[in-house]
Amino acid sequence: MPEKESALLAKKAELEAAQDQVFEDAKAKGVDPKLVDEAKANYKRAQALYDLDSNIKKSVSGMRPNVGEAKQAAKNPETVDPKKLFGRINNLYDSGRLQEAARRAGCGRSTGACERSSDSTQADREEPSYC
Repeated sequence: MPEKESALLAKKAELEAAQDQVFEDAKAKGVDPKLVDEAKANYKRAQALYDLDSNIKKSVSGMRPNVGEAKQAAKNPETVDPKKLFGRINNLYDSGRLQEAARRAGCGRSTGACERSSDSTQADREEPSYC
């Protein structure tokens, strides 16, 4: 089993290096570095959201309310298993994927503080920070 894990980790590192090279090539060809960095951050966040979605769905059983007939859904309602969800969310947190999924545009990575422009609305300033 460790050989398979090592092979997967090596492939992951190879793919990440290739992806980084694509971003560097874009910068070298004149694409605005801020735009490239934003694209890279958006990609990472999208993947983290995908992981979060997948882990939540793996913690759910039963019939989705919008699938099938109401009688069937009432017999087998969709429910979340909190024990499964807790473990999966903790694993995402430990890996940093949960924080990446929850990060909003404009949030600083090092401080965890959201950057607010001076023209942000009162409602924007009252929103909780998920950075």
